[in-house]
Amino acid sequence: MRNAELNVSGYSSVSTVTSCSTWLTSEICSHGMCAAYLLFFAFCRVFGHSGDDAKKIIYSNWLNMVRAGLLGLEFYSPDTNSWRQAHMQARYVILRVLLEADGVVSISERTGTDGEPDLLISLNEENIYTNGRKAIADFLLKLQVLLVIEMWR
Repeated sequence: MRNAELNVSGYSSVSTVTSCSTWLTSEICSHGMCAAYLLFFAFCRVFGHSGDDAKKIIYSNWLNMVRAGLLGLEFYSPDTNSWRQAHMQARYVILRVLLEADGVVSISERTGTDGEPDLLISLNEENIYTNGRKAIADFLLKLQVLLVIEMWR
């Protein structure tokens, strides 16, 4: 099935399942990153939120994206080295971008209150507005360039 041909409107007749799932992941990743990039104060004002309320909305959205990236690992299959859902792969990519941004996100191992291993996600609120937004913008630009190149192959 990996190299099965698809004949779907909008795709070339030689598109494969693999190339289409890569395209889909890239598109989903692009949408998530656009949301992260655009969800700032001006956008919040459109819906009547400003000041501390807007900061809480922005922080909650970014924290939710980071958490979704971590949870997305449940959909990775090490046996086949593949992702079972493009959405989850895209969320993981966003997490990786933010982990590589200077001082935005960190994940550390902890022992939970139940004595079991646990993870602690730390998101630096101030760095969302600087390093985080820049990392998202830089990666989004690279992703768009790759999508255009892939489209013209």
